[in-house]
Amino acid sequence: MTVHVTLQEPLSFSLWPLLFMLALLIACGWALVRQRKAPAEKQAPMTRQQTDYLLLLRAVDLDDNRLAHQRISEIIRAFAAEKTGLAADAMTLYELRAHHLDRLAEVITLCYEPEFAAFSGRDAYPTLKKAEEVIATWH
Repeated sequence: MTVHVTLQEPLSFSLWPLLFMLALLIACGWALVRQRKAPAEKQAPMTRQQTDYLLLLRAVDLDDNRLAHQRISEIIRAFAAEKTGLAADAMTLYELRAHHLDRLAEVITLCYEPEFAAFSGRDAYPTLKKAEEVIATWH
């Protein structure tokens, strides 16, 4: 029995798929290099006022959830009032959102239930961290 084998010539197949893959690889590499060179946004340095309020927040005693949430609420509302000139310390959530103080309203929302509930199992630490973030990134 005789087996006949025919070999294909090295370049008899189409080069277009190979060229397409090479171009795609070059484009992806170029995009990755270009993405790495993009300058990172610099966060504006904190003001003395922000630093003072952050120190006040860090001094909050977290042993009593109710008192801790009340104090966090007082501090962040006083900060917002000082920064905006609005009476943020006396505003409802609806009024805060109407003045586009959504991040402040988010922290105040976290404080509401523990402040007014007879008992709350919510830990004050996450609320404190969120309040610190809002103050530190305020523009």
